Amino acid sequence: MPVVAGIAAGLLVIGTYRLAGLLGRSASPGWPNYTPAATAIPLISDLLSPLTNVLLRSAVAIVVFTTVHHLTHGWTRSRTLAGALLFVVGAIIGQSGFAPTTNLWLVQAALSGALFVVLYALLLRFDLSPVPAAVGTMAVLSALRAAMFDAYPGARVGSVLGAVVAGLIAWVGVRVLRGLRVSRSVSERAGFLT
Repeated sequence: MPVVAGIAAGLLVIGTYRLAGLLGRSASPGWPNYTPAATAIPLISDLLSPLTNVLLRSAVAIVVFTTVHHLTHGWTRSRTLAGALLFVVGAIIGQSGFAPTTNLWLVQAALSGALFVVLYALLLRFDLSPVPAAVGTMAVLSALRAAMFDAYPGARVGSVLGAVVAGLIAWVGVRVLRGLRVSRSVSERAGFLT
């Protein structure tokens, strides 16, 4: 089931990032994100931030994984070069946010790159439909973390609503990708696609 696989992948990524954050933790306390409080309507910002996060990160990951899939003919050729490409792209786009030190940023980049390669090679090369669920899981957990901090008036409500919207968008994304995969395989069997 792609939703379960995506949630598991998202939890793996979040857990790995959290472990890296704990290992490189500085003595200063972690502060909540006050950025939405500076907007005209913080509730809208809290609601739309996880939504755009899921949509953009899912789209970029799907494009990258599809490109690598086509370049390697289903991960059967040029795996070393494609793995290096995945590592670099994962290190760049997979960053979880601001890192207080350069060393921690490098560790997070290396973990992001390694996770991109491992998740593609073991799970996502067979089916890309778990991608929105993985990204959605990360967005939901991030929104719920913001809700726990309740950094400004209305932050808890906005963050919870953002988590719900991110979860719904991720679920719809998985359903759409499953529908595309099913319709493509039916078309291939019927001889419409080569």
